Amino acid sequence: MDISSDVISIVSDSDNSATSGLVLHGDQLNHLGADSLLLGGARTQGDGGLALDVSASKITVGSGVSLSLPEVIFAATGELSFGQGSEISAEGTANVGGETYKLTGDTAVAIASVGELSNLQREQTSGSASLVVEDGAKIN
Repeated sequence: MDISSDVISIVSDSDNSATSGLVLHGDQLNHLGADSLLLGGARTQGDGGLALDVSASKITVGSGVSLSLPEVIFAATGELSFGQGSEISAEGTANVGGETYKLTGDTAVAIASVGELSNLQREQTSGSASLVVEDGAKIN
């Protein structure tokens, strides 16, 4: 499952601070039943791998958010941030991981998966995307 928007905020049920863009609740994402969830773009099959068409400029995972799925992929062209105490865990069983993802341009990416390590192939980058992981945040 792919979810795309320019600005994405993932919040806990008690957090109502996000005021713009697409606001998603972590508990609702946990109950989607998706084996693999991409936040920030869309996947298309290409020669030698899956192309990630990243449309999110900013993704924020709020403080205290807990996501637990077999595979979660985050991709943003500007800033990808994980708030204090947020936890992204790869759990469950699914035939995921081990993909080759192709990216064009600057993109911050984070992947948590129960499957094999995925390969990222990048081209046309300048290093302007950022990944911010605050104190106590975990991605595993």
